[in-house]
Amino acid sequence: MILGDVEPQTVAIAAAVAVSACCIAYLAWRTAPVYLIAAAVVLAPLAGHWDEVGVPGPLSPDRILLVIALLTVLGKALLAGQLAPSRLHPRAVHWAMLIAVAVAVFSALASRTLWENDPFFRLLQIYGVLPFLVFVTAPLVFQTERDRNVLLAALVALGGYLGLTAILETVGPDALVFPSYILDSTVGIHADRARGPFVEAVTNGTALFTCGIAALIGYIKWQGNSRHIAAAVSVLCLAGTFLTLQRSVWLATIIAAAVVVVFSRELRRFLAPALVAAGVAVALALAAVPGLAAQADDRRTDERPLWDRENTNAAAIRMIEDRPVVGFGWGKYESESTPYFRLSDDIPISRTDIHNMFLTYGVELGLIGLAAWAAAFLFGIGGAIASRAPPEVEPWRVGLLAITIFFVIVGSFVPPTVFPNLIIWTWGGLVWAAACRPDPASHLEIRTGPAQAEAL
Repeated sequence: MILGDVEPQTVAIAAAVAVSACCIAYLAWRTAPVYLIAAAVVLAPLAGHWDEVGVPGPLSPDRILLVIALLTVLGKALLAGQLAPSRLHPRAVHWAMLIAVAVAVFSALASRTLWENDPFFRLLQIYGVLPFLVFVTAPLVFQTERDRNVLLAALVALGGYLGLTAILETVGPDALVFPSYILDSTVGIHADRARGPFVEAVTNGTALFTCGIAALIGYIKWQGNSRHIAAAVSVLCLAGTFLTLQRSVWLATIIAAAVVVVFSRELRRFLAPALVAAGVAVALALAAVPGLAAQADDRRTDERPLWDRENTNAAAIRMIEDRPVVGFGWGKYESESTPYFRLSDDIPISRTDIHNMFLTYGVELGLIGLAAWAAAFLFGIGGAIASRAPPEVEPWRVGLLAITIFFVIVGSFVPPTVFPNLIIWTWGGLVWAAACRPDPASHLEIRTGPAQAEAL
């Protein structure tokens, strides 16, 4: 094709895309990667729903920002010589992550699902590729208190938005809920609960709890008005977890909050008054909002979700028993699960999508794949929790313990989603980075580039 055959509009669009790509690449190279990762975390609640705000799904900004951030970190590390074989010292967590990803990729290839839209992006964003890379590159991203504070501020801001949105979804006015698709009952599930931009109440509860813990850390570390804002956000987030009207969220909040009380004297000082304030806010909402008390009681006594989980968990266990070693293949649960359901006179079947993250991996990847992922989680997140964090990172370490407990509890009731996996590996990487802090020369190289570091 010669240039004269191309429409001027196509040429203009291609030129605009090329110029935009160059500008983004330049800005990314000049920007500290922590800002890009923080932005990706803040935008992750929209993952899977960008079409609702006019952005095509393949161009999801959260995914693009995360990929650009990781490429920037790895590119700078490569130029600085930090990726030379002599300077790489793989640990057990690196091998576990590599094996976990290799098992999933091989399973997807064997099942011919690797290039299908949903299985591909589940593997990339949820199971581990991008979250694992965030964890592994964390020592080059979260090097100083200033870097950690960038992520902290992003989480507190996100918590303020999610907490306020949870209240607006419950008491109104609806006109202030943004984006408006949150109130569209045809989008997502749990339209009668506080579900936020996730349009799914359990994931919203996970984000609210995580941001609430971040706000507690902000209260400890910040001064002046910022400290007061963090206090208000923590109360909003804790109240928001109740407004999700999800029993798994309530249970996980209670247990994880108890862990914070037991293991952190610093966080304990503020968690108790925050819980009291959140309790007062919930009591006022129950008294003032028509129907909320009845709705909460209905959720407490509703047995239908329990029946659904009993049916799907039983089917998943039968599938694992049938193919225990390598499973049915990545992304194959939906197409292969029907023969494994059993009709019962006592327990009706209303839905067949599996609501358990661990059983999902067991069904699709077998016990080998589940064990590989569990090993990566144990060495990565567990290793970060068990590490000896410096005093300035200790609140983050205790917070990681709390959100890990929350993550495991909720993961037993819902399928895996983007935000919980991204935030736990990002948070875990931050704590892990403090335990294997790079030398000062590496710090200068990754933030300023090798030439500037040499000059300094």
